[in-house]
Amino acid sequence: MVVVGHSQGSVLAATVVGRQYEAADGPVWAAELRLVTCGSPLDSLYASFFPTEFDAERFKKVRAGGEWTNCWRATDAIASDVPAAHKNAPLTDPGDGAGRHLGHGGYWTDDGLRAVVDKYRTLAPALSQTQTTPGARPGSGVAYAGPSPAPDRDLVGPDVARVDEG
Repeated sequence: MVVVGHSQGSVLAATVVGRQYEAADGPVWAAELRLVTCGSPLDSLYASFFPTEFDAERFKKVRAGGEWTNCWRATDAIASDVPAAHKNAPLTDPGDGAGRHLGHGGYWTDDGLRAVVDKYRTLAPALSQTQTTPGARPGSGVAYAGPSPAPDRDLVGPDVARVDEG
């Protein structure tokens, strides 16, 4: 299963992965789970402002809960690399076509993020229906946390479940 979280959704997704690891007392889903965070304030804001909750031990549990790639842009004032992630993938800001940077927005339609999710989706077996997160469609293999992808350009296709933060 691939879990994708943007901005605050990345905090929610990472928290769920870390707590699942903790509750199971080990890596129950680690071989099947792929976490992708994008535009994430986990290190840039949360680790700084909530150091007792987002400390090295918490990040270690998130990392142990499944393979984790963090995508971010240098033009994003909120996001940064997350040293605890297995891989940090800086994305090039494609701009909006009118000369403005997308910064913290537009991740759901970013081709670089799409490539990471598509790669993981082909590698990660879908969890059984009984293991799928609430709100995810059985067998879809992908759940989202964060603002919904643009309706005219879903990240990986029409069978994707969306778990919005709002």
